[in-house]
Amino acid sequence: MNTGKFIKEIQKQNGLSQEKMASILKVSRPTYIKIINGDVDITLNQAKTLCSRFELSLEELEQGERKGYTRVDKPLENKEKFTSVMLYILDKIGAKPNVGQTVIYKILYFLDFDYYEKHEKQLMGLTYIKNTYGPTPKYFNKYVKELNEKGIIEIVKSKYFGKDQTKYLPIKTLKKDKLTAIEIAFIDSTLEELQNKTAKELCDFSHLDVPWIGARIKEEIEYEAVFYRDKNTSISKRKK
Repeated sequence: MNTGKFIKEIQKQNGLSQEKMASILKVSRPTYIKIINGDVDITLNQAKTLCSRFELSLEELEQGERKGYTRVDKPLENKEKFTSVMLYILDKIGAKPNVGQTVIYKILYFLDFDYYEKHEKQLMGLTYIKNTYGPTPKYFNKYVKELNEKGIIEIVKSKYFGKDQTKYLPIKTLKKDKLTAIEIAFIDSTLEELQNKTAKELCDFSHLDVPWIGARIKEEIEYEAVFYRDKNTSISKRKK
């Protein structure tokens, strides 16, 4: 597959229009059409932009195919990615009345484990512990405290239906280049599915998940268990 056809395939896989792809490359739509038809070569800067947005190497783009990789199932905590995802989530839904700490915990969990199931690689790579009320990100409090001290997010104590609630609100906005188009689309899809659920509903949902079921209380939840999920929580089965 040549580079132009490969770029067109990337466009289709991500459900993007020609206009959107043209805007990503900062060219006109007619010029983009010439690129995917092989009439015009993309520049090095345009190639780097595509690789950054769609998680490719320059070699993969040039050869027109993604290369294989070894799946890593042990949590590889990416604090920078966590910050980016957290800011994106808070900007989208942080102010919603139902979105407190427990809801954030469960959304982060399903983002990480669903992404691993779908792409066989980690998004944030957070470590999650099995607790009575569902998965809990192990270093969450440490991370959000650092973000609060840096003036990136605000931690707010409130009430929701008479119960104590901890909310997180963004102070700074996320730079657009911190998440790829694939990551943004994935997060948006997850938020659309989960953002209106209560903390209890999300706890109950997480209790149906094979990775959570297979761990013992206070143990780390294994990423690799996502490949044994059933129809209740498997992203390939529940998101049609």
